[in-house]
Amino acid sequence: MLLIAAYLLRRRAEESMALDKEGKIIEVLNPSEDVCMVRFEPPVSCKPGQFISVLREEMGKPIRKPYSIASTVDEHTYSELCVRIVPGEFSTWICSHKPGDLLRFKGPFGGFILQDQADNDLVFAATGTGISSIRPMVFLALKRWGVREKGEPGGIIVRLFFGVRTWDGLLYKEDWERLTREYANFRFIPCLSREARDGAYRGYVQNALLETPEGFKGEDIYICGVEKMVQETVEAAKKMGFPKEKIHFEEYV
Repeated sequence: MLLIAAYLLRRRAEESMALDKEGKIIEVLNPSEDVCMVRFEPPVSCKPGQFISVLREEMGKPIRKPYSIASTVDEHTYSELCVRIVPGEFSTWICSHKPGDLLRFKGPFGGFILQDQADNDLVFAATGTGISSIRPMVFLALKRWGVREKGEPGGIIVRLFFGVRTWDGLLYKEDWERLTREYANFRFIPCLSREARDGAYRGYVQNALLETPEGFKGEDIYICGVEKMVQETVEAAKKMGFPKEKIHFEEYV
């Protein structure tokens, strides 16, 4: 807990010293009733997995909220935020913006990024809008190590475990279906906690990991989601023998 507290203090100090930036919103999408996707330009120059702190004033006081950059290396003309809408909260305000509105922010920040080297296969695990950090990492991993044809030499297996309540709640579903078609070494494992469906695991991400029949062999694992999910998935990874230094995670609020 002391290490986490020290990290948060360092992060707040870093954010406080950073200069304010501004972007112009070009599109606001609503893939579901409780999620919006905000696209703005110019794009933020960042590493996949990093976040920005969006700024606003409330009662004359500045407040900020971190949001991961969900756009990928191929979406280089804009940056995208994937926001879970909580009525009456900061998220309601950000999702009420219109094209042409300006968005103030600081950043990018964060060390939750894809490692430059991959000695073994890669595992990604996310729930809900935690996919924001993971999505650009998956795209970058496949850009670096993707295999287009079965039997093609090289490449590593890239697995994505994505947990939501129901099939309709899967964000960026078309992306995962397309990547499954295009890359022979990509495995998409949707995990549905409240719906049974062919082709999907019924249950939570951490349990899907534990029940993976082929097991794992020293992969790096990247985990992003709410605190409880992250803690339980980290524990599951440890039980399965993932080396401590290869377990990378970030909690979101």
